[in-house]
Parts: sequence; C-alpha cells; structure tokens
Amino acid sequence: MNKINLTFSTIMILLLVLPSIIMGHSGGVNQNKCHKEGLSEIPHCHKQPSKKLEYYSNSHFSRKAYSFKTYKYPANTKSFYIGSVTCKMTVDHVVALKDIHESGGYKFDKLKKAIISNDQENHVPACSSINKSKGASSPFGFFLKSQDKIGLDYKFADQQFCKYVRKYYQFKVKYSLSFVENDPETFKQCGLKITLPKE
Repeated sequence: MNKINLTFSTIMILLLVLPSIIMGHSGGVNQNKCHKEGLSEIPHCHKQPSKKLEYYSNSHFSRKAYSFKTYKYPANTKSFYIGSVTCKMTVDHVVALKDIHESGGYKFDKLKKAIISNDQENHVPACSSINKSKGASSPFGFFLKSQDKIGLDYKFADQQFCKYVRKYYQFKVKYSLSFVENDPETFKQCGLKITLPKE
C-alpha cells in the first residue's frame, strides 16, 4: 500500500512540474520579465513591471496649456508604426505631451510649451486607433500594449519599434527631459543607453 501511495504521489508531482519545465524559456529574463526571442530586436515580455512609476512633478497636466495645433497628412501617408495606408491617420507625439509634462515640461513657460508641442521632430503619422492605444505610454509600455491581448493588438513594421525608440530618445535629449520613468533595457535593445538617477 505504501508503494502504491508513493507511486501515486510521484506521478502527481511530475504532472504539476513537467508543464512548467516544458513551457519554460531556455534563456533568462531581465528585471521586467522580458527576453529576446530568436533574432528579434524587440523584447518579449511576460508581464508589466509592478514598480510604480515616479515623476519629477505631480503638477496638474493640461493638454490645452501646450497649445498644439493639429494638421492633416496627405492621402496614402503610411502609418509610422505599422506601415498601413488604409487607416484614419492622425498626428502622434512620439513623446506624448503628458510624458513631456511629467518629465520636465511642467517647468516650461507658455511659449516653450507651445514650441515643444508643435515641434514636428516629435510628430509621426499614426493610425488613430494605435495613437489612442499608445496614449501617454513610454516605449516599454507602448510595446506591452501592442501584444497584451487587452483591447487592440498590433505588430510594428520591420525595424520600426527601434526607430520610434531612437526618435523618443533624441527628442527627450533635445529638450533635456528626464528618463526617470523609462526602462533602460528597452533602450539598450535598440543600441541606446539611458542613466536613471540613483534612488
């Protein structure tokens, strides 16, 4: 009887453990539960990091304070992110206005806020649905939203995710905006390095 119980217990343990071994990844994951899959330049992420985002300022964000003047793109303009020409195209701020505000823009006067929001180096054509999905996300958050199976999922065109990350990086550097809420590993995957303040 003891032998039968032992065998049964052993089988149950194997049934519980084997799936996790079989389904697990051979490579390691970084601090945000992400890893590179094959030759892809984009990290594959299992869950969003639980670390609460911290900003330099809790001052109230008002989109109107940035005086953005929208405009239309010509017909057949390709979406920067996915390459589509069939969707409704809108102007997307690579570094979202809320991100700009919370990473240093709150200190700018009215004129500089208008200049930064209308600087076309920070504008790309984007499908309105993807623009809405992206919202004020950082690059890491934007990538997670593209594949989280919640709402709209989409695939970035070849090399476009890193092109977006580079534009994001260059614009923040241009206006001396903080990277405090950004994930360094996402930038590293695209050949960039950001330094966060020590806690």
